[in-house]
Amino acid sequence: MKIPSRNRHWLKEVIKAYEAAEKTTSKSGGDTLEMYKLAPSFVAKNRSITSEAIVQDMLAEAEKDVAYEKKVDPDSENHYKFHFVSAYIRGHVVADLMSEFEADKIMDYINQEWQLFTD
Repeated sequence: MKIPSRNRHWLKEVIKAYEAAEKTTSKSGGDTLEMYKLAPSFVAKNRSITSEAIVQDMLAEAEKDVAYEKKVDPDSENHYKFHFVSAYIRGHVVADLMSEFEADKIMDYINQEWQLFTD
């Protein structure tokens, strides 16, 4: 699947992936706080990435980011929506599909439109 060209398309795609992750987590009885770990598999599916090494790199980066956030702010673990979206968008950076700058712009837009820190 082609990478979205507009921020609103990113928002739509991320919401769809988040809802699917939420459904998967609910069905499996998983922990909502760890939904971000599903983001790399959705990136792989949506971008036709078949390399398990890249998926593992995306997961490792997401885990590192969440661990850092928890260290800085222990309450940040409750921001599971933010962590999922961040892992999803940053997964594209890890896979060399976009730059950090582009990812930051997309994250800013999604946060503004979806209010990632309310829930």
